[in-house]
Amino acid sequence: RLDRSGKLTTVAMTPIDHAPFVHDFALTAKWCVYLVSPADISLLPFLTGLKSVNDAIKWHPDRGTQVVLVARDGSESIKFDVDPWFQFHIGGAFERGSEIVVDLVRFESWESVAGPLKVFRQPTGGEEGNLWRFRINSSTKSVASEPISDLGVEFPQYDQRLTTQDYTYCYLAQHPGWIGTGGVVRANVRTSQVEAFDLPEGFRPSEPLFCPRPGGTIDEGWVISWIWNPQREATDVMIFDSERIPDGPLATLKLPNAGVTFHGMWEPHPVASE
Repeated sequence: RLDRSGKLTTVAMTPIDHAPFVHDFALTAKWCVYLVSPADISLLPFLTGLKSVNDAIKWHPDRGTQVVLVARDGSESIKFDVDPWFQFHIGGAFERGSEIVVDLVRFESWESVAGPLKVFRQPTGGEEGNLWRFRINSSTKSVASEPISDLGVEFPQYDQRLTTQDYTYCYLAQHPGWIGTGGVVRANVRTSQVEAFDLPEGFRPSEPLFCPRPGGTIDEGWVISWIWNPQREATDVMIFDSERIPDGPLATLKLPNAGVTFHGMWEPHPVASE
């Protein structure tokens, strides 16, 4: 755990087998939730430059995905195996009764995304990731899951003020064919209702960030996404009303080429008075 002063503190030590590729984890009031897909990375070839990260990762579906629940208070961790899937990114997570609820973008396997990822600037298609809800029972050591939407999406985000709490809306970048032209999406994780703004052909959205409106209610604010604009070969920053995303951006900022971006974080800053 890293506190605001920059001090690093060990919460718990939980050994796991192999050398898995773990890109993200979920946080609830009680748990750090690690969903360890059976995708192992050979670190030596990767670190020495002999292999790309894609070529250094191997898929072992026979092992299944390991659910690792690390208690935030340092008490005993819980580990168990379930049927395999692969994910890069996790959205909201919270506890509800005896269940731990985790929303994430699910892929069938690492192999289904490894090829397109190597050529993401010229996407050739591939399996789409979809937004799913996973319900983890730590007592019975079991997992149930169901899709929230069948859209091809990635980079789930939400109102960060609701971290560890139940929430309603997830904001995503739509990627048909996984990483090609897409749009900006708002998904209601309670009802599965999805709203989207479709981008022109060749435009590629990054992770959409929710920015709360000062004095507004939960989920009232703006959604910002850095968009690769192939016509300008540069970056557009599109700003949407979070409750009217299909209406299109309220404003578009024309920036120089910032490349194809992935992640970001909204940090409010006080406006200086004149």
